[in-house]
Formats: sequence, C-alpha cells, structure tokens
Amino acid sequence: MQSRELTLGRTFGVTFDHGDDFFDTLIAFCRAEDIHQGYIPMFLAGFEEAEIVGTSEKLEDPNAPVWSRVHLRNVEAVGCGTIAYDRENDQISPHIHTSLGIKDHGATGHTSHLLSARVLFPRRDARHRGGKSDDGSSARPELVRRSIVDVRRCIATVPPPVRSRREGRSSSTSRATRRMPRRHP
Repeated sequence: MQSRELTLGRTFGVTFDHGDDFFDTLIAFCRAEDIHQGYIPMFLAGFEEAEIVGTSEKLEDPNAPVWSRVHLRNVEAVGCGTIAYDRENDQISPHIHTSLGIKDHGATGHTSHLLSARVLFPRRDARHRGGKSDDGSSARPELVRRSIVDVRRCIATVPPPVRSRREGRSSSTSRATRRMPRRHP
C-alpha cells in the first residue's frame, strides 16, 4: 500500500446543460479553471445516451482489458472519477466510473468505465404549460434535475511527514510545501 496526505484546493459545483457532451464539457471546464488534477467524489446525472466498457460474450482472459462498448439510452447515473493531465500532449484526461440504470427497463443496472455520454434534462419550457411537455406527458418542475460534478483540486505529490525523534510523531510543520495558485480572490 502507498499513501500520501493530500492538500485540497478549490472545490466546484458544475451544472451541465441539456444535450451537453459529458466529457467535452468537463474538459472545457477544467481548462477554463486551470485544473490539471483532481477527483470527482460523486456525480448524479440523467444521460440521454451513454457508452460504457462491457461485453456479453465470454472472456478468453478475464484479467485482460475489455475494449468493446455497450450503448445505453435514457439512463440515470451516479459516478465518481479522477482528472489527470498529460503535460507533453497538453491533454486533460478524466477517468470516470459509473453505475447506470435504464429507466424504461425496470431500472436495469450497468456499472463500468464511462466512455461517452450526452446529458438529458426534462424540457425546461414544460413548466410553463401546466406541467405538460410537448408530447403531452407530465413534467413536474420540481423534478427538473441538475447534473452536478464536485471537482476537488488536490496535490498528489505531498512530501511525507517529518518525524520528530523524541516524540515519534508527525510534526505540525510537515504540511505541503507547495500550494496551488488561486485564480479568483
């Protein structure tokens, strides 16, 4: 096992709009806020469609990576992940795990790596027509949900604590020596 103390930096709540590509929007947000590393402890979302890693076929080698995709539509999602940055290629790389429930199949569940997703919201203008959407179905305004991603920027390269010889405990001066710059006061 390996461990490091992490110093948390800025925390954001991000709301996606109907039709947004999940990864493109998340990456654009990270670029706008100069986030190169972090973690997403949890997100809740409705996806119009999503692709995850998976197969229904027997695996020759259960330990080998699976490269096939499963395409799902009209799902509720909960997930978490990390954000990494490749300096050489100037590329932000979110790594997302998710559990998806297909709403019109008894909330049948699928869990895996998220490969792509498009955000789904009930039509916002439905609340102005007596709770009816364009197709005549009910749309209660209080149920309009938001996809929220809590991105916590952290430093993973914190030096190990300094041990006091007399006490054998960590000293209070063993905090991270580098702090992340703030963009906003």
